[in-house]
Amino acid sequence: MSGYPLRACLGVAVGRLGWPPESFWAATPVELSAALEARARAEGIDLRRAGPPDRGRLRALIDAAPHRTGSIRRAARREMAGS
Repeated sequence: MSGYPLRACLGVAVGRLGWPPESFWAATPVELSAALEARARAEGIDLRRAGPPDRGRLRALIDAAPHRTGSIRRAARREMAGS
């Protein structure tokens, strides 16, 4: 495995962009990137200025996903506590 985040990319393409899996597998990384940039622009997100979420935004994201219990939430809380 090259370290390329295939699972994350597939999740974004299918979940956020609404692509069927076949479209994801047929797309090049450049096409996926262009689609994500277009979606961000449509939602008013300036990718040039978007940085990592601050503590408040991270907390809101964690709290918005109550189904995400277990190791992911524990790791996020540890990370936030260490900052």
